[in-house]
Amino acid sequence: MRIAIVHDYLRETGGAERVLDVLAEMFPEAVVFTSYYADEIISDELRRHEIRTTFIQKLPILWQSPNVLERRGWDRVTRLINAWVYFLPAAFASLDVRAFDLVISSSSYCADRVRTRPGQMHVCYCHTPPRFLWQYSERYEGSSIKGRVWKRFVELLRRWDRRAVQRVDHFIANSENVRRRIKRFYDREAAVVYPQVDLLERVRDFEPSGENGGYYLVVSRLDEMKRVEVIVEAFNTSGKPLVIVGTGKLDARMLASANKNISFTGFLTDRELCLYYDRCEALVIAAIDEDFGITAVEAQLFGKPVIAPAEGGFLETVVDGETGVLYEMDGPPSIVKAVERARMIQFDTNRIKENAARFSKAAFIQGISTELARIGVAIPK
Repeated sequence: MRIAIVHDYLRETGGAERVLDVLAEMFPEAVVFTSYYADEIISDELRRHEIRTTFIQKLPILWQSPNVLERRGWDRVTRLINAWVYFLPAAFASLDVRAFDLVISSSSYCADRVRTRPGQMHVCYCHTPPRFLWQYSERYEGSSIKGRVWKRFVELLRRWDRRAVQRVDHFIANSENVRRRIKRFYDREAAVVYPQVDLLERVRDFEPSGENGGYYLVVSRLDEMKRVEVIVEAFNTSGKPLVIVGTGKLDARMLASANKNISFTGFLTDRELCLYYDRCEALVIAAIDEDFGITAVEAQLFGKPVIAPAEGGFLETVVDGETGVLYEMDGPPSIVKAVERARMIQFDTNRIKENAARFSKAAFIQGISTELARIGVAIPK
């Protein structure tokens, strides 16, 4: 059986790219298709595979420059350059996967747009329907001419998106939260297979120190959807030590607004990240309606409680009062109260680790294998 694995793009290493690595490991003979990739983030697993790209691979200025510009605060220039992503589906429609018997797309934007022939099986592992299109597009709408034009444009893109995904034979969602979105936006059913959270498997020789650094931890991209600014405000008020791991376009703004009790590490290696998880008091999250939320499970791998909004994927990964604290987001005061509540709870480290064990790499492989077998696809030995 010839297998194609299709992924949106390989611009950074995140949860979706970790899933792609495991899919590539499961199907060692598969050909990987993507719109473009940055060579420095290609994993060792993917280097064992043939990787085919679209014409966008030859236009690096379009997909490399925005990372630099948005960190310098050049938002308007960044938005202008990033406008090309609205036409990314056309690049996937140009990919030729007709020679393959099975197509597996790993999609949070438009990898599921790849065109298949009659008789081909297309299974989509959906990280989420595109959020900028279905959940956040109202941010750009308004009564102005520009707002009305944008609204019509988004309506057109939504129709194209809904029509294109009907070519998918079977959906697998990465959480119940995403399964509900698939039903709501596409009127399609989906099975649920949680992604693997395998940080400790990637750093097998890591030795927990048993030390407590006395700080709270944030591990996140620094953008509006993660609401890290709200956490900074909360810890400015409380004065408790906070370490923020991650980078993003709001770097400069947060650095300027943070008090001395808040420190920033920037990007960390997996081993360095393990050290920060191991010694923290708890992981603090404020992300909006997170699809799944891998960092919440990563912290629990180390037996650390998670303080997160009572919404999105956190409702599936954090047990309130047992493995963390779920709070109703109402600005910085709600985070301050949640941190204080967490301090009053005697968390059972073993119970927290036990909860995290549900999201292992082995469980993900078994889940994908079971779903493929259910629809009649046998995994090659």
